[in-house]
This record gives sequence, C-alpha cells and structure tokens, in this order.
Amino acid sequence: MSEAEPCRLAIVALEDAYQAVFSAARVGMTAEEVDAILRARLAAHQAELLPSSSSPYVVAEGGAPPKMRLNRVPLRAGALWGMDTTIRRLGYCADLGRYGYFGPVPAALQEAHRQVLARQELIEQAIRPGRSVRMIFEAVPHDLPFEIHRIGTEGNMLPMCGNATKAVLQAMAESERAGLTFQVGQVICIEIWAGLKGGIEDMYILEAEGVRRLSLLPREIRAVRVAGT
Repeated sequence: MSEAEPCRLAIVALEDAYQAVFSAARVGMTAEEVDAILRARLAAHQAELLPSSSSPYVVAEGGAPPKMRLNRVPLRAGALWGMDTTIRRLGYCADLGRYGYFGPVPAALQEAHRQVLARQELIEQAIRPGRSVRMIFEAVPHDLPFEIHRIGTEGNMLPMCGNATKAVLQAMAESERAGLTFQVGQVICIEIWAGLKGGIEDMYILEAEGVRRLSLLPREIRAVRVAGT
C-alpha cells in the first residue's frame, strides 16, 4: 500500500488537533492541558500522540537550541510558543510544527517568519527524485537549522538531510554511505527551527517534478485571541 494516503489522513487528524488547541488556548494554559486537547481530538480520528512529540514549548532566549525552547511551561502573553508534534494513525505517522502568539503578532516577528517560510520554499525547490542528500544540502543556505526526513510507518526515517543537530548530520552521512535518495511516492518532512523567529514543519509527497505539500494548515504564526479582549 502507498504511504501517501494513510499519511495524509494522519495529517488531517493532527491539523484538526492543532486547530482545537489554537481555539482553546489561553494565557497560563499548562502543557498538560494542551496535551489533553491534542489527545482528545486525535482519539476522534483513531490517532495517538507519540512520546517523541515536544508540545507545547515557549520560545525564549536561554532556551534549548535549535528551537530556543523552554519546554513544558505554561503559555504566556508576549512570548512565542509552538507545537512540534508526531502522531500515529492506524500505523502511519504525521509530524508537523506550528507556532502561536497571544494577541496581534508583532510586525517584526511577522517579517522574520516570512523569511523562514521563504527558506522552506527554497528547500522544497532543491528536492528532486534521485538527487543525493549532499546535493540537496549544498543547494540551500545553512544559516538556519533545518531537517529533511522521510516519514511513514515511523515518524523519522532515512534518508535524512540537514544541519539541525549532530544526530541529523550523522543520519545524513549514513544516508550518503548507503546511497539513499528520496524517491517518487515517498512522504517527507521539511522542518526549520529559527528560535525567536519561529519555525515551521510541513509534510510533502515527492512527485516526478518535485515535492507537493500535503499539510494544509496555515503556515503563518497564529494570532491567538486573549480572553477578555
């Protein structure tokens, strides 16, 4: 069976769960409360949250790189926060990353995040069937941490390409040694971690002419209404 359709249905489940969090989010909401919303919405789709997820996290100076995140702390006003979530639905995975901000998103943050999205599009253009991970790596700038990996029955599969962590670089080297390339019909993730600029993770299917995005949730930082305003 092709992995594209079951992965797409897993994406639908995760995007629905994210929408539920954004609709219910409030200043001071705890990580446990966010997880409870995610699990409830995922269960309605016969999907489950995987332990590898890091949802939610507040982004701040002094947080853990490359996301500069302060994990599992209550959401707060005036701070960027995100969800990087891996789920499994009926044996197939989805992995997405989205960010929120209480109140209007500051113009400077909006512009910085537009640059993140433009970088994601550059990476999209570099991926072609059969192209080596080294060729993809050399075709895009390296000033932001990024990761490209296959996804299917597992959330993180080879081939892999990127510079985000030592583990990603090692996985890319392993992909090179084995001669692994992205192939038509495979589902892949492209993720960028940009600290206080936010970040993004989307899923794609690889077609003969390049990648096509499967995840449909808006990519911009979500402006979340503050209760009482």
